[in-house]
Amino acid sequence: MISRDSNPFKQMPPEHGITLCQVFEIPLRVEWREGRIVRTQWWLEKFSRSPQQQGILKGKTLPIDPFTQHLVELSLVNPQSIYPWLARQGSQFSLQMRELLLTIQPGSTLTYGQLAARMGSRGARGVAQSLSRNQIPWFVPCHRITGSRGNLGGYTVGDCSQQEGIAIKQRLLLQEKCYISEARY
Repeated sequence: MISRDSNPFKQMPPEHGITLCQVFEIPLRVEWREGRIVRTQWWLEKFSRSPQQQGILKGKTLPIDPFTQHLVELSLVNPQSIYPWLARQGSQFSLQMRELLLTIQPGSTLTYGQLAARMGSRGARGVAQSLSRNQIPWFVPCHRITGSRGNLGGYTVGDCSQQEGIAIKQRLLLQEKCYISEARY
């Protein structure tokens, strides 16, 4: 596990503020407090396929923060390595769930029931409800939890609708599997 002191950019993230990064070309806003990630939000108006809905001018690019982008890349190689940069927030149940979620490798999934069993809980619904309150999607990879019948389950994060959330979840899972497949060769 890397430490908070090992930083290829020789700088720490802002103590407070918002940085931007991209996850498989989906913009992600990252809120920092006391040098730790406290909230992330998919920047949906930039993710939309429709130029009318995007509202961005041609030639404009997002100001991507190199440190935050590096954390995205680390999370694809070793999800647990980003733990030092995540705020310790939430109930004991949600913190325990976070630790388990960080053990799920990119390109892999568990069902809500499997996650509940690993937590010593019998209720997949309780797990699903707790996941829906995840304030740090992507870095705490709740998108890797699916329904027991092979369905995606839900993915409502931030201001996105259920339909938008499912589209993002589907894309993340597909891109992770492609990324892992390419990395093996």
